Amino acid sequence: MIRPKPHELVLPRRSVPVLAIALILFGSAISLAQSDDETAVRALVESFFVAYQKEDLTGIESLLSAKSPDLAATKQRIQKVFTETEQLEIRGLTIRKLTVDGTKATARVNLEMSAIDRKTRAAAAGFGKMALTLRGVKEEGAWKVWQFIPSAEDLAVALVAAQTDEERKALLAAEPDLVTVEMQRAVIRQGNRYLGQDAYSQAIAAYNLAVSIAERLGDKVGIIQPLNNIGLTHKALGDYAQALEYFQRSLKLATELGNKALVGTVLNNTGLVHSSQGNYAQALEAFQKSLALSEEVGNKAVIAPALNNLGMVHYLQRNYTQALQYFQQGLTLKEQLNDKPGTVTGLNNIGLVYYEQGDFTHALDYYQRSQKLAEELGNKELLASILLNIGDIYNYQASYDLALKTYQRSLAIAEEIGTKDLLSEALSHVGDAYYLQGDFEKSLQYSERAGEVGKQIGSPERLWYARTLAGKALFAGNRLDQARQAFEEAIAVIESIRAQLAGNEQQQEQFFENKLSPYQGMVQLLTAQNKNGEALAYAERAKARVLLDVLRSGRVNIAKAMTAQEQERERKLNNDLVSIHNQVSRESLRPRPDSSHLAGLHEQLQKARVDYESFQTSLYVAHPELRVQRGEAQPVTAEEIAALMPDANGALLEYVVTGEKVYLFVATRRTPTNQNTPDVKAYLIDIKRKDLVERAEGFRKQLAARDLGFRDAARSLYDLLLRPAATQLAGKSSLIVVPDDVLWELPFQALQSAQNRFLLEDYAISYAPSLTVLREMIKLRRNRNQNTGNSVSLLAMANPALGSKTKERVKLTLRDEKLDSLPEAENEVRALAQLYGAAHSRVYVGAEAREERFKAEAPKATILHLATHGILNDASPMYSQIVLSQNDSTSSEDGLLEAWEIMKLDL
Repeated sequence: MIRPKPHELVLPRRSVPVLAIALILFGSAISLAQSDDETAVRALVESFFVAYQKEDLTGIESLLSAKSPDLAATKQRIQKVFTETEQLEIRGLTIRKLTVDGTKATARVNLEMSAIDRKTRAAAAGFGKMALTLRGVKEEGAWKVWQFIPSAEDLAVALVAAQTDEERKALLAAEPDLVTVEMQRAVIRQGNRYLGQDAYSQAIAAYNLAVSIAERLGDKVGIIQPLNNIGLTHKALGDYAQALEYFQRSLKLATELGNKALVGTVLNNTGLVHSSQGNYAQALEAFQKSLALSEEVGNKAVIAPALNNLGMVHYLQRNYTQALQYFQQGLTLKEQLNDKPGTVTGLNNIGLVYYEQGDFTHALDYYQRSQKLAEELGNKELLASILLNIGDIYNYQASYDLALKTYQRSLAIAEEIGTKDLLSEALSHVGDAYYLQGDFEKSLQYSERAGEVGKQIGSPERLWYARTLAGKALFAGNRLDQARQAFEEAIAVIESIRAQLAGNEQQQEQFFENKLSPYQGMVQLLTAQNKNGEALAYAERAKARVLLDVLRSGRVNIAKAMTAQEQERERKLNNDLVSIHNQVSRESLRPRPDSSHLAGLHEQLQKARVDYESFQTSLYVAHPELRVQRGEAQPVTAEEIAALMPDANGALLEYVVTGEKVYLFVATRRTPTNQNTPDVKAYLIDIKRKDLVERAEGFRKQLAARDLGFRDAARSLYDLLLRPAATQLAGKSSLIVVPDDVLWELPFQALQSAQNRFLLEDYAISYAPSLTVLREMIKLRRNRNQNTGNSVSLLAMANPALGSKTKERVKLTLRDEKLDSLPEAENEVRALAQLYGAAHSRVYVGAEAREERFKAEAPKATILHLATHGILNDASPMYSQIVLSQNDSTSSEDGLLEAWEIMKLDL
């Protein structure tokens, strides 16, 4: 292959015809030294730029290959240049490298281009010295332009596609002049393309390459973006620890460089990870710092997202007033920037806040404003989603006809645009509307259609909801066996989600938060069939996710039992699984999916699942404690329930709160001759959830305000929640209560029977997140005692030295109240230490009673005794003892409302 020396041509604007002749003669002069194909390709390149300088779009189109996949994009890009500029001039055209390989050719071209902006009449931006690549293809004996891109972009594609480091080094060595900032940015764009396709491994490889190129160029600023993008990729994978590691690296570098704009961007991304983990305090701190820096440097591209993110975190925390404030600020900015899509989203978010507050008038107003703007923009997908929100308001207001019409309009749009995820959601909403109207047959039809679409696109979210709705419709139609099957299918989808989406424990936990309805459906169905034991088992399965809260060692990374190699292997298998699953979803969502490609992806997905599950099996063999810590223990059995009761004088009470009813399950031991299975009875409490919330909150407020009129509410709530089981509880002396939903906020100890006695006076009361959790707690305690040889250990703290920040906070909220020293509390815990013995107790008072010490030693103790000031909501401080006993239950003399919350936060 002959590689001629580069030659240079100057293209003056006013001599194009003469120039064309000169080019032909020049080509003839060297034809003896070149192949016909090389001559033809050179002529093609030169003709292309002659036409480009003349702004001759028709001439350019005649030189482009009609078969090129880039044809439309190339024509559009060139047309944009011709529309926005004029007086194009090309100087110093040099074909510095030309290769021909059969019917394909590549020409590297250097040139300098200038133009005038048609609007400003000034020199157009984006021009100057350029390195471009034309790829040619020989079609029917004639050479055509296949691709026309910057050379940096071309090299970036080749570098990213290279299979080994040696290949990349060779490519860089062959064209050192192209190793520039522009080429490094082109590599980042390749990574972004992979990230958009959910090809996470390729994206990370491209970003790492961009980091190494920036380091080679000494471009510290250039290192920050790919590091940040690697963090975003790990976030997409649910690998939050890795994401934070890369964000911290990019944040450190941006801070060292004093680049406040980049610091603000990275902080915003860091906040997104904290928010995804449920670490809302850290998320708010990151977003607020990002906002402050972005406002300081006027970086509006980050200000608006930071405002929106602050609003979303407050919304998730149900701080609706603050959420509304941030959403309003963000909306104002988007309107000032004339960002209409952002304005639509802002209006919709504000409507969402009003909806959650029950202010349907304002919610509907903002939704309808958002709807109008979406219609003006022609954004049908967004419009369909907004219509679903509007329909929800009508549904809540019992305007079922309006809701149905609105949902049907959304469905029609979804069917028109072919967005399958939206189609499945709209079908379910229509099914919901028919269910509320009592048309269970139509509800079933739409729910089954929704389920089929959800299955097609591989969306567990759509599938479980659709099967749950089908179960409700079948149950209402008294088709009990089919209803049970539908509920079981929904539950199976939910419980298999870890194998499908993997992700970290926090991500999995959040997935389960709003997925109780199929479990509740099974509870309702089985209770109606008088299968109380089975119903209780499903109630337990619903609450099994609480293991993630209680037994996951709090905020400690549960992967600490794994070796570094095991952690890395799990991360890789998890990442592969998530990546392939997202690719399946993306392909399935297309209007016309590629069936062969989809089949191949499904095969890859199945293999990835098998690999992941095989690894987990071996992992749990090596580290059996991980199964419990990850909330994957099997639900408690009937025989185990009986064993949880210390004697025949005890009873287990488990509540299930649904939207329309409350279920109470009571388990007691049978006769002495049959103690291996419990006597489980179910009681239906006829109260809607919203009414229960109102009554429970009212009672809490009375206690907090020390309102002596609380007794009426105490008796009323006792009659509601416990009297139905009075016969079964007769003669019992201890209760283990498993609350649900709002009942976690209710101090059962303070309820009163008709004899004006507090429940605490008649029963020893313990709490457990679920019976399954209680079983695992007992196992852990027994194992700990066996290992230490101790039957009991006490951790007691009293009269802690309060810091100035704590005192100031109390002063701000409680005004003149004092947090005086409590010497009597110190005497109390020392007496307890004497009672349990020095070998079995740890006592800390004053400055030694520190939070970090409590968190470090509490998991090792079987009894926790905290004697300090207690705060009841907004009431005055009071002396409070909080005792967590051997069976990990709670009791309290004062501060009843705070006992469980402290255990949740600090154990």
